[in-house]
Amino acid sequence: MNRAKDVAQLCGVSISTVSRVLSGKTYVKESTRKRILEAVEKTGYRPNIMAQNLKLGKNSVIAIIVPSIDNLIYPPLVRGIEDVVNEQNYIVTICNTDEDEEKETHFINRFLNRGLAGLIVATLRKKSTQIKKFKDENFPIVLTNRAYDKSFDTVIVDNHQATYKMINVLISGGCKHIAYASADPDLFLYEQRFCGYKDALQDAHIPFKKEYIMEDNGDPNSLYGKTKNLLKNHPEIDAVAASNDFRAFVISQAVTDMGLRIPQDISVTGFDGIEVGKYMTPSLTTVYQPLREMGACAAKRLLEQINHKEQTGSFLPPETIVLPTEIILRQSTR
Repeated sequence: MNRAKDVAQLCGVSISTVSRVLSGKTYVKESTRKRILEAVEKTGYRPNIMAQNLKLGKNSVIAIIVPSIDNLIYPPLVRGIEDVVNEQNYIVTICNTDEDEEKETHFINRFLNRGLAGLIVATLRKKSTQIKKFKDENFPIVLTNRAYDKSFDTVIVDNHQATYKMINVLISGGCKHIAYASADPDLFLYEQRFCGYKDALQDAHIPFKKEYIMEDNGDPNSLYGKTKNLLKNHPEIDAVAASNDFRAFVISQAVTDMGLRIPQDISVTGFDGIEVGKYMTPSLTTVYQPLREMGACAAKRLLEQINHKEQTGSFLPPETIVLPTEIILRQSTR
């Protein structure tokens, strides 16, 4: 037996009573509720949540748009989202854009045509007009990790302040010639991290030198070569701060392959706090951002907006949630 009808017959109640107990949203006498739940367990019946939601005129799918799930910051973020929405019987679908605006546009148009419960976006760029179109269509949407527009609900960290603190860690360790591996300035988080680097130098009265900046185009081989060239041309450099952990891994390999010691000759730092960093040799000093919690907060806020829209017909005013970061000191800095 595995149907609602079988559970109803076993308990001597109607199928609608079984449905009310399983939905948890309508009062049923406690003794009846207990009897039905015991029968559900005994029969192994599992309700078709999607069918129930369709019957109620409610969509059960929440979409998550990420640049690439291969990027190690996104699995914990997605798990945080799933931790929250799965408890509320929503189904998660993950869409990878590969930083391709056409793919992002395709996903957005598909969602607009088919509808879904809500959307969590981690791909926002300054030119992401399609995501703004989605919001204009009155759909629940929350931005996370990448955000700059306060007209959206957002869950982020203070990238500027976190990088500022990390550069001060290097300065406190005696570093005076600090290079930086930057990234796409079209992404607000990297723009803010770069500003944190420059502001920390300025406040410490250390001159900013453009020649110390490596602009990463996403190719590890290119960054590896740039690191070697930079250190050959500027042997005075005593630290390299990377705008994320993966860049720090590439830089560390280049430094080691040049016969230089980390941190005795060159300190190296990252940003993200992904798990593999603590298993490097030497282990990586980094900014830890609570990625799983970030996902969970984004999901909770999305569900709040979905529920508020169902009850009132409108959304709550957008809010920006800024989660704390932490400097994780390890062996790659003095």
